[in-house]
Amino acid sequence: MDVFELFKPIRNKIRGLNLQASLDELYLLKSRGQVLPEVGEFLYINLILYADAPRASSKHKTLFIVVLNLCNALNGKVAELKIETEVWRWLHTLALSQLKAQYNGYKNSVYRYYYIFSEESISKHIENVIGIPYKDYFICALWIHAVFVKNFASPKSYFTGKNNGGIVFSKENMQKTLDLLSLSLYDLRIQLKQTTKYDEDLFILHGYPHILKPLLEKDGNLYCMYPDHLQAQFLSGIYYIASVGDKENKLANAFGKSFEQYLGMVLKKNNQNGLYQIIEEIEFNYKGNKLKSSDWIVKSGDAIIFIECKTKRLRLSSKTMLSSSETLSEDIDFMASAVTQLYKVYDHYKNERIPGLQYDPTKKFIPLVVTLEEWFAGGPDIKEKLNESVKLALIKTNIPLQVMDEYNFRTYSINAFEWDVQIMFQLGFVQYLEKLMNGGITESFQKEFPYIEYYEDEFEKTFMDAARAN
Repeated sequence: MDVFELFKPIRNKIRGLNLQASLDELYLLKSRGQVLPEVGEFLYINLILYADAPRASSKHKTLFIVVLNLCNALNGKVAELKIETEVWRWLHTLALSQLKAQYNGYKNSVYRYYYIFSEESISKHIENVIGIPYKDYFICALWIHAVFVKNFASPKSYFTGKNNGGIVFSKENMQKTLDLLSLSLYDLRIQLKQTTKYDEDLFILHGYPHILKPLLEKDGNLYCMYPDHLQAQFLSGIYYIASVGDKENKLANAFGKSFEQYLGMVLKKNNQNGLYQIIEEIEFNYKGNKLKSSDWIVKSGDAIIFIECKTKRLRLSSKTMLSSSETLSEDIDFMASAVTQLYKVYDHYKNERIPGLQYDPTKKFIPLVVTLEEWFAGGPDIKEKLNESVKLALIKTNIPLQVMDEYNFRTYSINAFEWDVQIMFQLGFVQYLEKLMNGGITESFQKEFPYIEYYEDEFEKTFMDAARAN
């Protein structure tokens, strides 16, 4: 399929559109839920690239709808091809595209990422890179995001005006924060020209400049079509903005440990009644080697839960259809190694090699892997591929495959885990899994469950009080 030839008629019609009027129209349709997420985002970047009419004509809205319908039709053709060739990869990429910037629980997610990146060595590194304290950047970004959740556009001077006052909201801090999160129309257009491709992945836009710089600066105003991208960028995006993951910065251990400590807080928040025993990672020796248990261990009357935390990000190429399947397989193998590690630790536990952790055959073993970001949402064959990878790893380590049948593993993003673990602590881990297997954890059940806000007090004290002080 020559996708670019299919796109050409759409491009020619887009050239007859006025950019400002089109952006306003797209924002209106998007806010009403009248445009598919992947189609709306595709149209957004192509409006920036090609919309060229100096003014909106009387027939502008009609032409805009024609263009939108053509984009929908193109999306349908590409999806049809992908369904015919490799349906699970299509579902995988589609799900990741639609989930890439979503967070459950605003205060929880905000405090989560702030806590992880505010670890001393990480926050100092961030300050050295961006030129202002990490907390100042974070609070400035919170304000900017709050404005664009309600408004599509705002004068830039609203954020950089002389009357902002205070230290945190100083003109210098606001300008540096905006520099990290925004691009001028001219620069965004240039960068999109360099990165936009018209192939079978044209509706998969991970890593595009409008995501990395979600604020568009045009004629003295700032525009934000996607506040979710803005939220994702100032929360988790600082990892890339400040190159936290670069090997030469030597922050991998601090980053991983900070995530582990955060998950420990989540567990303790759910254990207010003290019915569960929560144990940190235990070091032990075996055959002359220094080994470690899982990052966290939770014990109840009928279960022992091993939880492994992983901060590794799903690579960009694993989020697309046209990349080599080898890349995705390697990322699946990484996840499998984390699962296998839990079964290895269970083998040590069962053979009473871990000091202070006596084996109890009456307790059901539950292995959980929790990742910082969303990984394999929606792919129907992902669990099967992951299972196969785990089986191969277990065979290499001489651990019986029956352990997988007897004790099924589960993987979570921390975003999903924070909600499900509340039900686990309330019902009991064994009871939760049984209810899940029997179809009892329904959407209506989840909506009625009395979830707690983990960090409402911390959010108020850390951010709101600091903002008021300015």
